[in-house]
Amino acid sequence: MALSEWLKAAEEACIDRAREHGVKVAHVRTQFCVGPMARKRGERGTGEVKTIGLCEYGALSLKTGRQVTISDTIGDPVEVLAVMMHELIHAWMPVDEGHGANFAKACYAVGLEGKPTSTRPGKAFKEWAKGVIAELGDYPHRAVNVRRPGQGTYMHKVVCASGCGCITRSSSKWVGTEEEPRDIFCMACGGKAQVADWGMSNGERRLVNAALNAQARK
Repeated sequence: MALSEWLKAAEEACIDRAREHGVKVAHVRTQFCVGPMARKRGERGTGEVKTIGLCEYGALSLKTGRQVTISDTIGDPVEVLAVMMHELIHAWMPVDEGHGANFAKACYAVGLEGKPTSTRPGKAFKEWAKGVIAELGDYPHRAVNVRRPGQGTYMHKVVCASGCGCITRSSSKWVGTEEEPRDIFCMACGGKAQVADWGMSNGERRLVNAALNAQARK
């Protein structure tokens, strides 16, 4: 089964479950897509959280159209169905409902649990989802593994102490630490070199960096 067919069949299953549990299903046209999702900052700056689903009200037509995007990082069909149900409930609700009381009530009715802003499948929902998956077959999409780049090695600014003007950068492996510096030498003239900002206050560091940058631009 193609991905688009799987998603449409899954939508029909979600609609049936919603109606069985007393959730009002609005007559809207829904388009589905699986793709990358932007990350967003967590509550009160507590860090970043993943966005795994999105319902766009104005994507087709504010009155009758909704576009639902499911993150391409999800490969578990149970989670896909839970995300789809969450976003479909958004689609059936008025635009200004958000994650309000009516939205939360509908989510809990179909078997989702947790905070309305980040619901997860409850036990009853998982059992229902397994039955749906048995009928539809495997979710025809492999989860995309997104790796965020880690921080690289910090490179110290190294300047020639003899005054030739050479500026290089080197890792702590070669320059040591401010308490236990290693002997380092200028790569241009061979004279003694030093890490630019060791032994300085923050104000002095700013002045030295400004002077070095100005010299480098000449």
